[in-house]
Amino acid sequence: MEPATPGGIVMRARRPLLPVLALVFAAGLAGCGQTTTTGSGAATSTVARSTPAPAGSAPAPPLVLAGAFARAYAVYLDGRLPARSLPGTTPAAQAQAGPVIPADLRAGSITVASVQQPPGQPVFTVQLRDRQHTFPAQATVTQVNGQWQVTAVVAPDLDSILHGHTPPAPPPVGSADPAQAARAFLQGYLPWTYAQVPLSAVSDLTRALRAQLAASPPNVPPRFRALHPHVIVLGLKRAGGAWDAYATVADGQVTYTVTVVISLIRGRWLASQLVQPH
Repeated sequence: MEPATPGGIVMRARRPLLPVLALVFAAGLAGCGQTTTTGSGAATSTVARSTPAPAGSAPAPPLVLAGAFARAYAVYLDGRLPARSLPGTTPAAQAQAGPVIPADLRAGSITVASVQQPPGQPVFTVQLRDRQHTFPAQATVTQVNGQWQVTAVVAPDLDSILHGHTPPAPPPVGSADPAQAARAFLQGYLPWTYAQVPLSAVSDLTRALRAQLAASPPNVPPRFRALHPHVIVLGLKRAGGAWDAYATVADGQVTYTVTVVISLIRGRWLASQLVQPH
């Protein structure tokens, strides 16, 4: 399934897109920062804590920059920091920061609940909270002229979070059969990525994609194998003669996106390629 990321760019991946696993930041990484965790067991959340790098030092690694951005972004949403002051951000990312949360709709100050990263991907998922709401956001961290920078931001959907509803968009014309194929594929693919079922349980995919998955089996820590990944929202967008299917997936700990290309093969819609963000 190859859903398009909101406002983002995707590239074809040679490896299957594995599920987002919580990123535990090492306290002594690169000599800066510390890790703060809350909760216990499977409910543990991880928040990156970093200290400013001294002048003339090497650029902050991606996870440290993501943590610094998350803390500043919470202050921005509180209305206490201008977008141009968000650390390590490009002008394009600053323009994507979204609106400040109105003071009369906030239940206290906004704080960082967690910063998480899909393995091998430049996108960090940031969970921000006040006393009543959770505000999910995303930050893409890439190298620009040799320095790590936040180059894209997906702001929280404040209308949905604060008012509890979003007008549903009608499905694209002709997307019913591709959507059915995408759901059938995900029904087996998601538990396979958590090492819960064999590859034979994954259906509605091309032989080429099956061979690709077989060549890169998931390597999942035992504690994640008990999670229950499921599709929350599935969106489709026409891409030439195929469809890009974008699935928002939750497993009880994190929420992430899986994108799959659905192609018409000999009269049948099948998952033909997995896509990961660039």
